[in-house]
Amino acid sequence: MIFGLNVSLVWLVAGLALLPGNSLATISKFAASVTKPTAQTQVQTLSDQAMPVARNGLKPPALTATAVYAVDVETGTVLLSKNADQPRPIASITKLATVITYLSRHNLNDTITVPPLPAYQAGAELIGLKPGERYKTQDIVAAALIPSANDAADTLALSDAGSLEEFSKSMQEQLANWGIEGAQFSNPTGLTTGTSLNQVSAAGVANMGQLLVRNPQLRQLVQTQTQTISSLEGRPLSLATTNQLLKNSQFNGIKTGYTPEAGQCFVSLATVNGHQIVTVVLGSQDRFGETEQLVNWIKRSYEWL
Repeated sequence: MIFGLNVSLVWLVAGLALLPGNSLATISKFAASVTKPTAQTQVQTLSDQAMPVARNGLKPPALTATAVYAVDVETGTVLLSKNADQPRPIASITKLATVITYLSRHNLNDTITVPPLPAYQAGAELIGLKPGERYKTQDIVAAALIPSANDAADTLALSDAGSLEEFSKSMQEQLANWGIEGAQFSNPTGLTTGTSLNQVSAAGVANMGQLLVRNPQLRQLVQTQTQTISSLEGRPLSLATTNQLLKNSQFNGIKTGYTPEAGQCFVSLATVNGHQIVTVVLGSQDRFGETEQLVNWIKRSYEWL
């Protein structure tokens, strides 16, 4: 176990807390200004926060996940880290990067016209968007986040950049600008493209999740179990979450992912002893069960002083 303070994450989150709730357009400005604080300002901010302290030396649970990460949102204290800095396949967790990249340049209240979409293999998660239909951006974002619809993610990407390849480059550049290094994207969905896999470290995934939930509207979406959206032409579509842990009131989101190459992946936002915790499991054989084990271990192992 690695126990300590992730200072860059602390200051990324502290700065993002000041962002307006209806847009992510100023993330780049804030992230650049807060990832290298002075020692004096670090101490001043952290002195006002309750710090998680290990209390009983309980051994962490034995998880099948190839990478594991858990962090206290308020202070950036790393509660558990296993292979958390090495980029790994993240499957549909990719859609977090897709959404925050798109919204760094667009508004949730904008209108999107569905472009011609690529062909999808059988079994790909889709909601059945039709080229030419118009939707509010917030509804396409909801479709990308709640049921993890690939046609919704591609709609965002193509509407922004004109090609999936160009938008994938933008995703990498934006995450690097926000201090999330080493991310590799070949598409905005997380589907396997030939031999190319979208890869981000578990720590990077946690940072992506925190970027997204700093927007109140997006935070609400990732804890929504069912929702109906409608095109501006009036065609309704039903959305149902892929996140089974939303049935447990301790969990507040945020995103699942799975491909055979990536295994089961999950980034969660949970409440532990009144404090917000982000956890990540990548390459798991039981993402929901192992996330529950991890959160229960944190609850037994830490107190906030």
